[in-house]
Amino acid sequence: MLSAKGNVFTLWVASWMGLMCLSAYCTPAQKSLLPQPPMCGNDAPERLITSLVAQLDEAPWMALIEYWKPNGSLSYLCGGSLINERYVVTAAHCVTSLPQGWTVHRIRLGEWDLSTSEDCDHSRCNDAPIDVAVDKITVHEDYKSPSRNHRNDIALIRLDRQMHYTETVAPICLPQNGPLQTQRYRTMHSVGWIEENFGPIGGKKLQVEQDLVDFQNCSSNYLQASIALADTQLCVAQQKDNRIDIAGGPLMQRIAGHWYLFGVASFGGRNYGTVELPNVYTNVMEYVDWIESNIE
Repeated sequence: MLSAKGNVFTLWVASWMGLMCLSAYCTPAQKSLLPQPPMCGNDAPERLITSLVAQLDEAPWMALIEYWKPNGSLSYLCGGSLINERYVVTAAHCVTSLPQGWTVHRIRLGEWDLSTSEDCDHSRCNDAPIDVAVDKITVHEDYKSPSRNHRNDIALIRLDRQMHYTETVAPICLPQNGPLQTQRYRTMHSVGWIEENFGPIGGKKLQVEQDLVDFQNCSSNYLQASIALADTQLCVAQQKDNRIDIAGGPLMQRIAGHWYLFGVASFGGRNYGTVELPNVYTNVMEYVDWIESNIE
């Protein structure tokens, strides 16, 4: 049995702990709005890459940005990646550096074949794609438009309603923890559609392996074109035969059975009249904190 002094001491400790819990020490950590595995980065079972054409349910986070043009027509020119029920991450220049009179109209999710109204592969068919209006666009505050080096080329698009995840509409994971952020991979993957003559995109969703290029060498080569890159960017070897890395689209890697977003397609050497310069992606690992602080 506790003595009177013991009771007093116990009450004092309880009171002190209660006060401490009013401070930051006992304040519950804010729950991340970004999904964690196994709730993200899931798609078709892992397979050997034998064809450029993606499977119906491959990369279900892939988004398309649709634009109103001055003549009243609509066009897809940029991509993005779904990262939770309400947000798509894309390149800042896809929502700021637009031709005169162009405006972002809506986001399409769950698309596979842009040439057909119904997506079917042999006897299997997908649900119809979903077109979602845009509620809000947040561009990185340090992105400068127009820009030759496209530093901080990243933006968030908030959808006007919450998405219900399906086999063809689901988020990709972000490299949030330390080990993932410090790992470096030689080979990545990108997903997109064929872009014909720098114009509208079309056809079936495609996927391809991409090789990362040594950043120091890439940066030195770009300096010769008077373009100064930053360590918040990644360099990827240009594709010789196929161009499917549409602006704003993902550069990704599969780790322990789940896909992670490591890059956002920003710009390429072809824009400067050379085939030697690699393509440049925004390094998502450097912007995870920014993304978390700008989603709600």
